[in-house]
Parts: sequence; structure tokens; C-alpha cells
Amino acid sequence: MAEPVDAATAQSGQDGIDLLVQPGTPCPGAVHADAIKIAAVSESPVYLPASGADEVTEAWRCGDTPVFMFGDIQLSFENGWKDVPIPEKLQDLADDYGGSVQNVQGLSAWVVAASPNDGVLMVKDGTAIRLIADGDVPIKDLVDLAEGLDLTRAVNA
Repeated sequence: MAEPVDAATAQSGQDGIDLLVQPGTPCPGAVHADAIKIAAVSESPVYLPASGADEVTEAWRCGDTPVFMFGDIQLSFENGWKDVPIPEKLQDLADDYGGSVQNVQGLSAWVVAASPNDGVLMVKDGTAIRLIADGDVPIKDLVDLAEGLDLTRAVNA
């Protein structure tokens, strides 16, 4: 089964590993706007920290994928994961590419500290929540941001 891939990810035979652009770099043709405006036009639910958009340092849209920066950490939300068996798929990613499957807010999450990029991937209601950062950012910072997302209320609901 092919893994759904976000707008910033290349399909080169390595599920979600090779990036077209590095974290924090908008995709070609990105549409920049206020974080709440980006969330409002997203088809996928968008979850931000309880403080709302206050911590977002930049926001854009790559096609249908909303992208939010929190300093050096990139957070995106991707449709198309409804029929993906979770946590099995995440365990397959950990087995193939390293990292581990951990519990983040009651959801299974693939957590990988790797060069050149660290990442956290979890799925809620068929939407992938992907956090990535340059390998110089401690993986704990990504996990902390994932733990701080208000998953009880989508800002665009």
C-alpha cells in the first residue's frame, strides 16, 4: 500500500524521507497568509497549541496542505490517511527507517531523530499530523510541540 505523501515530500521509493524542500522552506508556489486564514481554507482539520496561532512564526499553503512554522519546527496536516492502518503503518516506517512508535496524546506516533531531518508523524481521524525540523533541533522539541497541540478542537472546525 502506498503511503499518502504531503506536498513537500518526494516519492523516490523512500516513504516520507526525501524532501523536495528542507523544513521551513516554502514549497514552490506556496501561498502565504495569516495562520488562521491558512487553517480556514484547509480541508483537513488543523490543530494548534491551546494558545492558538500566537506561537506560529510563519504560515503557508502548499496545494491543499497547510503548513505552520513554530520557530525551526514545521507542522503540516495532510488528508488521505483514512484507510491507512495505524499503528501498523507507523511501525513499518520505524522498522524500515529507524525511530520508534510512541504514544503522543493517546495517538500512535512515529518519532525519528535522523540526519538530516527529525520528525514526528501521527494520524488523527484520517489526517496526518507531521512535524519536521532540521536535525540540529532536538527531537524532544518536536515531541513537546506535538504534546502541546489542542487535539480536542480543530481551529477550522
